[in-house]
Amino acid sequence: MKWAVLIAIVFISQATAQICCSPHQFQTVISTDDYVEASNTKVMTKIQIKLSYDYTNKRIRVDENPAGLKTTVITDFITHKTYIITNGQCITAAINAPFNPTCIPGNATFGGVLQLGGPGGIIANLYQYSTADNSVQTDFIISENCIPILEVAKVSLTSPITGTTFATLAYGNTTLGIRDPSIFDIPSSCSQQASLTLPKAKGLFLQKPCQQLVKQMEA
Repeated sequence: MKWAVLIAIVFISQATAQICCSPHQFQTVISTDDYVEASNTKVMTKIQIKLSYDYTNKRIRVDENPAGLKTTVITDFITHKTYIITNGQCITAAINAPFNPTCIPGNATFGGVLQLGGPGGIIANLYQYSTADNSVQTDFIISENCIPILEVAKVSLTSPITGTTFATLAYGNTTLGIRDPSIFDIPSSCSQQASLTLPKAKGLFLQKPCQQLVKQMEA
């Protein structure tokens, strides 16, 4: 069957210094709007995702439920494996990317201080960042202690297909720490032997949950 999978992608900053980094452990709900143009196809998707981010123990968990298809992705960067659980069925994939801290690169441009919600609202900072080849262009709005609030990005791809993705991520209900560490326990239905290897990819400020069709698989 075809598996629509959430893949956690790490932004690897080449800068020698960072402006700030997110808290090492937090949980948040991300509302995403993605617009993709590729191979004469235009697709708009809206997804709400729960992200549990644990840099201390080098792992993340992403949960979503599009059209009743409950999907959980647990990535362990110590064992270099990702477990993709969809409606009780599990795929184990190998990953090669390291788990770098999620930081605003030192060469990002400061765009100013914003007050969200009017008087008494949240004080936030705006930063703008582009890769050297301009394949990733991103605006970040973060709180004073570097908690993400809003991310708007344009990602241009040339391989394996040519296309452009415009993504907006709004972060809400964010709490610090991991309330229940057992959420990272791997289900018994998951094999420890990887059946595929996920390719390296360009990512955004945080481990951006992205929908991808990994491969055609038979149940």
